[in-house]
Amino acid sequence: MTPRRLRVALVMPYYDPRVEGDPAVRLARFPTVPELAAELARLGLDVRAYHLSDRDAAARWSGVEHRFVATGWTRRAAARLLWRLAPRFRTPYYEPAFGLVRRVLRSRPDIVHVFGLNMDVNVWLLARAAARRGIPIVAHFHGGEPAEDPLTRGLQRASLHRMARVLFTHPSQAQPWLTAGLRQEQVRVVIETSTRIPRPCRPRVADRILSGDPACVLVGRLHPVKDPLTALTAFALLAEAVPSARLHVFSSSDAFGGRLPALVCSVPVLAGRVVFHDYTKSRRLAVFLSNADLLLQASRREWSSLSVLEALATGVVPVVTDIPALRALTDDGHVGRLVPVGDARAMADAAIALAVHRAELERLSLAGRAAFDARLSFRALARDVASVYGEVVADSASSTSLPSGNRTRRPSASTSPPAA
Repeated sequence: MTPRRLRVALVMPYYDPRVEGDPAVRLARFPTVPELAAELARLGLDVRAYHLSDRDAAARWSGVEHRFVATGWTRRAAARLLWRLAPRFRTPYYEPAFGLVRRVLRSRPDIVHVFGLNMDVNVWLLARAAARRGIPIVAHFHGGEPAEDPLTRGLQRASLHRMARVLFTHPSQAQPWLTAGLRQEQVRVVIETSTRIPRPCRPRVADRILSGDPACVLVGRLHPVKDPLTALTAFALLAEAVPSARLHVFSSSDAFGGRLPALVCSVPVLAGRVVFHDYTKSRRLAVFLSNADLLLQASRREWSSLSVLEALATGVVPVVTDIPALRALTDDGHVGRLVPVGDARAMADAAIALAVHRAELERLSLAGRAAFDARLSFRALARDVASVYGEVVADSASSTSLPSGNRTRRPSASTSPPAA
């Protein structure tokens, strides 16, 4: 008898109410779930995806069915009231996803994979329901710390106890959750997300549309947690040593109220060497990145980093802070350079060394693109996730050999483990 394909339910128990409700827009805006689902399906798994939403809808993405399940206006109204009393994330955090949980269970999955470890109420509802059916649950960490208040902490602890595996970009990200009730044997290292950014051919220096040699980029929010002031200071030191250097800033939002361009104009070594561009997640950004040499990123905290992923995918060498997520993405600095947090001098020295030694810069550019394909693409993410599913299936199968009183679930004998 041909074994049945492993059936997996991917669950997003939260939505951003600021994003238009059209399902295609939401899938495109937050592509981790649809892109991972598509790659898991290509590996031969039977994948379905479920999303909390403000309205019921359905969509298909690369052949995978996505269901959007609403909670109802009364629960949304109650959520808005609770959010006013205790603001946390946005109002959907407080929307109990009973309908979403029922829809997931109705599909009779072999594994449930939920995204967002601290979407507390709905993760707890889903974990409890899955445990009652004997369905193992895998959780993907997307940032945040364990709660401080006893009630939420209790919900998180109850959910953690029911998890088969919890996936983190870097092992150190699990540490706070270990103190909150997670067990070390539940932890697996799997990147949070990836990117499908187009990857045009890198032109010769003489043919580039971005000025500068080296051409440096700073991509993403202008926010204190990203510490753009340290990156600008590092670039000023670089420009003093290598006057042909230029920095191109692509910012999606500005917590500094537009003051950075004025600051740049007031510093002689920066004036005329820093260009601020409108930020866009379009094909044009990929073209810009394919014309750049170095990414300067001075983040003080990251759970992952799309900017670093995009840089590696397009051959831009990251010069970034030595924090856990960026350590994981750069393979401990083997495909980039890691510098201490807040140390503009160290960032400048690393950038200067690469600007002077063009052969090393080119070597790292090629190595970064190869590392992205091997470890950081959505295909690689799906392969690693499928490997975790294989462990979970093996655990469930081994439980059938226990005395009947100790069995948690008897998996279907016709269910095949995922292909890695």
